[in-house]
Amino acid sequence: MSQIKIATSNIKVTFDKKKNVEKMIGMIEEAAKEGANLLVIAEQAVQGYFYSLVGPCSSEIMKYHLDNAEVIPEGESVQAMIKAAQDNNIYVAFGMTERDKKYYDVLYNTAVLIGRKASLVSTEKYISRWMNFIFIPVEMISLYSKRRSEESVCRSAMTRNSLKQREK
Repeated sequence: MSQIKIATSNIKVTFDKKKNVEKMIGMIEEAAKEGANLLVIAEQAVQGYFYSLVGPCSSEIMKYHLDNAEVIPEGESVQAMIKAAQDNNIYVAFGMTERDKKYYDVLYNTAVLIGRKASLVSTEKYISRWMNFIFIPVEMISLYSKRRSEESVCRSAMTRNSLKQREK
């Protein structure tokens, strides 16, 4: 049985997507040099968190995330991470703000898993209760309200889909 070496990172994210991605690419290179097969980077590492620790985020933070969210896998940050994973022959898991392909104002806190063969392996979206009122357009509120549990709209483990979807 072969062994897997997993690297983890602790990144100090800022509200500067480009700088965050540059740091993440450096972490990918370092983890690969140390022989890691998988690098796990923090939640919301690409754009930074879109809430405060004491309540809903400010209008400035909301605007930043609306302006900087990306569609997966087409987004420039995702493409940069796919290239870095391929160049360094490593799997990479990280979090980011994803934009819904159909509804521009719907954002997700998404976990992304990229394969070392330059492919997107899996994504898992999470929407917290307070985000419904901030980011989801009026026409979708009734849809999400029907599905919403006491704690969240959608909560699931990234590993569930990762096990179903294998890199080709």
